Amino acid sequence: MRRFYVDFCDMIDGWGEFGFFTERLFDELPEAVILCDKLNSELDESNKKCGEHYGVIDNVVGREVYCGMEEQYKMKISDVKDTLLRELTKATI
Repeated sequence: MRRFYVDFCDMIDGWGEFGFFTERLFDELPEAVILCDKLNSELDESNKKCGEHYGVIDNVVGREVYCGMEEQYKMKISDVKDTLLRELTKATI
């Protein structure tokens, strides 16, 4: 079994099944990243705006190890924490 898989993260269904598209399986991360970037460059802007993107999944750790989402669409963890804290503070006042 190859280690890396380029998968699509759908806004409703999330990630697909590892290895479903066999042509997206790779032994080396750099090869997977190249395909991931290519597929993201072809993805419609409306898909990107709602968070959909291609990413590279590592079968060993079972997680996304390369996020192909463009920086302008990424929400930083610190921003999320700040927003949650602010909203929770509002709710308790």
